[in-house]
Amino acid sequence: MSDYKNLGCINEGGFSKIFLVEKNHYPFVKKVYKNKDKDLFLNEYKIFKILDNDSNNIMKILDVFNSDGINEIYFDYLNNSLDKKIFNYKYGMDVLHQISSGLEFIHNKNIIHFDLKTENILYSGKSVNTYGKKHIDYKINIKISDFNISFLTNTPKNIYMMNQPTIHIIPPEYIFKIDCGKPCDIWSLGCCIFEIFTGNKLFSSDLTSETTF
Repeated sequence: MSDYKNLGCINEGGFSKIFLVEKNHYPFVKKVYKNKDKDLFLNEYKIFKILDNDSNNIMKILDVFNSDGINEIYFDYLNNSLDKKIFNYKYGMDVLHQISSGLEFIHNKNIIHFDLKTENILYSGKSVNTYGKKHIDYKINIKISDFNISFLTNTPKNIYMMNQPTIHIIPPEYIFKIDCGKPCDIWSLGCCIFEIFTGNKLFSSDLTSETTF
């Protein structure tokens, strides 16, 4: 969109690229889906429309652009994720409360996130305290992001099973190919809790789907 000035790519995932952009001197992010993953773009947009949220702990869409093979969603710029962050008990419990509040909001809309991990839980603030350093001892406001493989509770099993959650938070239901629902997100929440208090992932992210299954 011409209103936004592109400042460069800051991250790239399997489905999309994330660009830092600027509008009226304020920073935002632009999520650009690859053409082959247009269905995931449409799915994420649909989920955000259903959320239509007033939750302080869920990312909000600012703009959407879908034309001539261009699939873009614009969000506020949050410069940190919970990945590789360790919290002391007081502020870790506050973060846990915020994640749980956001997840409750999502579940009350009959949506399963399906990829709830520390990398997808964002906040704005100074980038400090990676693994091996002192605990974070100040309050942050977190927002849950990345709903590209999320689905509604009435989605047929053969549809949501096409998209695999990240390996280190993958729920047993997916591994054993049984019905996936809200408990899958609770499993992933448990993995996040372990990580923000210990600084370690509960399961190795080096696993592949072949070694897991």
